[in-house]
Amino acid sequence: KERDIESKLRQVIAEWSAHELTFVNFKTRGELLLNGSDINEKVSLMEDSLMVLSSLMSNRYNAPFKADIQKWVRNLSDSSEIIEKW
Repeated sequence: KERDIESKLRQVIAEWSAHELTFVNFKTRGELLLNGSDINEKVSLMEDSLMVLSSLMSNRYNAPFKADIQKWVRNLSDSSEIIEKW
């Protein structure tokens, strides 16, 4: 059970280690806007990752990984909230 939790957590971490947000120019002011088509995909992936992390948090065998799971939930939640406000 713990091995499954660790595996899923590593998948989430690996997936988000490879993502970058892309920006586009706004008139003559420079890169101020997030790329719309790219950001919709990222938000969808964030929601999927948050669902996976939520299921890991509810698993009773998560004790060795709880701090890392909470950290990634916080990171992805904060990022999603910032993007929504942007």
